[in-house]
Amino acid sequence: MRILTGTSGFSYPAWKGSFYPEKLPAKKMLASYASQLLAVEINNTFYRMPKSAELAAWAEQTPETFRFALKAPRRITHIRRLVDAQDDVAYFAQASSALGKRLGPVLFQLPPFLKCDVRRLQEFLDTLGGQAPELAAAFEFRHESWFVDEVFDALAARNAALCVADGDGLTTPLVATTSWGYLRLRKEGYAAEDLARWSAQTRTQPWSETYVFFKHEDAGVGPGLARAFLAAT
Repeated sequence: MRILTGTSGFSYPAWKGSFYPEKLPAKKMLASYASQLLAVEINNTFYRMPKSAELAAWAEQTPETFRFALKAPRRITHIRRLVDAQDDVAYFAQASSALGKRLGPVLFQLPPFLKCDVRRLQEFLDTLGGQAPELAAAFEFRHESWFVDEVFDALAARNAALCVADGDGLTTPLVATTSWGYLRLRKEGYAAEDLARWSAQTRTQPWSETYVFFKHEDAGVGPGLARAFLAAT
């Protein structure tokens, strides 16, 4: 199993001195990040549609083995709530293609108030299949009603991943619905035994590749946890 660890975002001045060199210019943060970690989860694509030129510039600053996991725009997940999103999905997929081989999974994070609706999910998965079959999709459900076999089966039928999120309020069951995994470990801190437990549980899954992202925070703990997780595997 290939493990790709990282954090949610990379452009944090507060990380200077702990993860980045003290005097590192902002424009060199991505290259420095990519020299130390294997993947990054991009959150700003949630707030606005990405621009191809910006993504292409990011790709040029990273090695071919590096991967960007993009968070799907809220226009798709929170405003449209997966309904009638064909044009938005097509636009997002076209822009994302600027990353080329460096494009990793796309995270569709649903709002916590959206309860289970299997038909809605299946219809959106059909949209992905028609408008963006090249995207590797992961779904983060933030209402416990989604954690049922019907949902897992719908994801598996379309080769989409269940995002396994570990937070203070809700923890997703560890269920494999495709050949790769996506974990978001969102608590403020993880002890060595916590990382060892998560690593062991990850290794039991039938995944050939797994993305593991830690929460960003001002102290620069996240990058250290990402490296520690990788060492634990």
